[in-house]
Amino acid sequence: TAASLKMSSRTFRDKYCKGNEPAKYCQMLSMVNISGNNLAPFAGGIMIRSQDGTLLGSVGVSGAAGDEDEFCALQGVKGAGFGYLTEPAEHCLPAEPPVK
Repeated sequence: TAASLKMSSRTFRDKYCKGNEPAKYCQMLSMVNISGNNLAPFAGGIMIRSQDGTLLGSVGVSGAAGDEDEFCALQGVKGAGFGYLTEPAEHCLPAEPPVK
C-alpha cells in the first residue's frame, strides 16, 4: 500500500474513514478489491525518505494489531541508524515496553 500509493497505509485508511461517510468507506473497500487485495487499509505500512525529503521506499509489517505493526516498522527504520525520515514521523506507542 505504502509503495503503491506513496502514502502510509494509516494515511490511506484515514483518508477514507474520517467521520461517518459510508460512501467513502465503500470507495476504499472497492479500491482494495480492484487491486486484487494488494492494498491494506490498516496501519503497518510506512514511507521512508532521505533528509531532503526524497522518497527512498517503504516498509510494511503485518501480524499483530495495526498500531503495533506500524510501531515495529518505525522502530526498524529508526534502529537501522541511517537517519532516514519516516511517514508517519512518530507513533503513539512508547519506544520501550512498560515495566511490569
